[in-house]
Amino acid sequence: MVSERLGHANIGITLDTYSHVILGLPEAAVTQFGEMHFAQKSEEK
Repeated sequence: MVSERLGHANIGITLDTYSHVILGLPEAAVTQFGEMHFAQKSEEK
């Protein structure tokens, strides 16, 4: 578990510290997927 590896006493500390990063992950993943998908489409032409 991440909190254990970071030495946090409980998951609450980890979530309080890194929740701003976690919130952006879905959007970043969709953006990256879209960029990869459209890059492949343009290479096929």
